[in-house]
Amino acid sequence: MPSNTLAFCSNTWPSLLKHLRQMLIVNAHIDEAMDWSVQLPADRESGILTRMSSRVGARQPPTPQYQPPHHIVSVSNMLVLRGGQLSTADTVPFTHRALYAPWSFSPLLVSGNHWPLGGCDKTAALLSNSQAVAPSIDRVLSKALLMYDAKAYVHHYATHGIDDEAFTNAFMALEQALAHYKELSGST
Repeated sequence: MPSNTLAFCSNTWPSLLKHLRQMLIVNAHIDEAMDWSVQLPADRESGILTRMSSRVGARQPPTPQYQPPHHIVSVSNMLVLRGGQLSTADTVPFTHRALYAPWSFSPLLVSGNHWPLGGCDKTAALLSNSQAVAPSIDRVLSKALLMYDAKAYVHHYATHGIDDEAFTNAFMALEQALAHYKELSGST
């Protein structure tokens, strides 16, 4: 935030956390033009992680064409709060069970410090390990496979002792990670 606009900033914890949670739900990198129509499914229970289902391994088979769910599902999140009046910051909405895979144990870590950051009286940041990364992994993997099939740059790797088995193992590991991220949408 530019320093000349700080005097006009009046962030509150409810406002910051509401916007940050919606950014998580819809996988938005900035809060401008964010889709506020996407909401978490209604939950008959409180939705708090202490009542989270313990269905381990309850997954749907992956679909051939990856379609992201109506909201992003995370493995884990870390919420970092900086600024005054931390006791008024309500982080309970970040514990809604629909945000996380049912097998995720202790998926939210909240860290706070009363010292302001960068001249702002209140700041909030969220680090997320979620299925939002799946399309990027899919693109990189597809391009890498095409390049490997064309034998592009393979001779350079061979001179350093990296053989076809190493490539095969790396591609298999990445395909497995991609499949796990895609399966998150079927686990809620």
